[in-house]
Amino acid sequence: MRILVLATIPFEGLRRRQQQVALGLAARGNEVLYLEPPRPVRSLVDPARFEPAELDNGGKTGRDDSGAEEAPAGTGLPDAWAQLAKEAELRTIAPHLTIARKGVGMAKMGAWGWAARLGWRLWAGQVERLISDARAEVVLVYHPALIGAARAALEAPIIFECLDDFPSLVPSSSIAVAYDEALRSGLPQVDGFLAVNRYLLESWGRFLREGVPVRVIEHGVDLSMFRPATPERRTQARERLHLAPDVPVGAYLGRFDARLSYADLELIFDRAPELRLLLLGEVSSEGEDILQRLPHERIHRLGPLRPGQAAELIAAADLTLLTLRREPHLEPIRGLKLYEYLATGLPVLASFRRAVKAFREALYLYTDAAELEVRLREALGEAPEASIRAERVRIARENGWQLRIGEIADFLTEVASSAEAHDG
Repeated sequence: MRILVLATIPFEGLRRRQQQVALGLAARGNEVLYLEPPRPVRSLVDPARFEPAELDNGGKTGRDDSGAEEAPAGTGLPDAWAQLAKEAELRTIAPHLTIARKGVGMAKMGAWGWAARLGWRLWAGQVERLISDARAEVVLVYHPALIGAARAALEAPIIFECLDDFPSLVPSSSIAVAYDEALRSGLPQVDGFLAVNRYLLESWGRFLREGVPVRVIEHGVDLSMFRPATPERRTQARERLHLAPDVPVGAYLGRFDARLSYADLELIFDRAPELRLLLLGEVSSEGEDILQRLPHERIHRLGPLRPGQAAELIAAADLTLLTLRREPHLEPIRGLKLYEYLATGLPVLASFRRAVKAFREALYLYTDAAELEVRLREALGEAPEASIRAERVRIARENGWQLRIGEIADFLTEVASSAEAHDG
């Protein structure tokens, strides 16, 4: 099946759901084209930098994390994508997976801002013109502003995958309203709806046409990369990061942003005066505001990382952090990073939310400052040989990515077959 992915994040950097989906579908023999979004002027991700240069060769290995050689740009492209090469930079990075980047033309929307109505309209217009010659059989969309563009340009069935409750996360009410409007106008046009949790399905499913296939498919951890943090792996990671063997280290994986609780982090630094914080991912502008008020000399920022690099370096930690603010709109968030934390076996210190309640026996959950202090002490005191570590790994294995991508592939086939039967 020929699958077009209209993404909202560049393919480079710490691998999250969108990149996982593209790689997983391609690995199952589908021809996948991943159309990258424009790169805003103030983009946090520098595509030339994946990890600190002192770690090795700066990440420029010529290979991706799966070991696949990158093919020369414009070669080996399936006929379905060949026409796009006239308008965009195309490169095949793994068997059956092609990355498309419009370049300067699409990047200009950054002058109006990534999160703005005008920027979205410019972006959608560029996408519509670009994909009009693509012979896709299914289109997977991650931003509602692109649903109309995909519908206007292609006859293929369109699936929207909802990863976040975006309006509740952004600091600007006008942006939230614009996104809400884009969803309300776009969702009636889709042929399938995917959500990573039940809350998102309940929130937005009411705007779908009657009878449209829907599915909740949670995040899944890539167990080929995220593995138990053995003493040997801990030593190797600490040597690479120049961390002393006996200094306590807490790690946060992924984008550090406004969802994190400053009050909780401040208390952690205060109650564990020797603790170092390892940030394995980019930092948003809101995250910068949080970090400015914390002891910077105890924070190790590594920036955007290759997925395999992050999976190796997290082994340096003594505990992992999921210290989100205790607010209603964050209640349903479980996140991919939770499964990645569990796969390491390391203690997970997390603010209590209903989404993580099912794993309460494997986590160090807290509801207030007093409980946080107790749980922090317990997590730092957990023995490396504690049996609970094996239990965390078991939970992660039951939520592996191979299981999830199989469910997604089946859903895409279901939607495509349903659309074909309807047309017939």
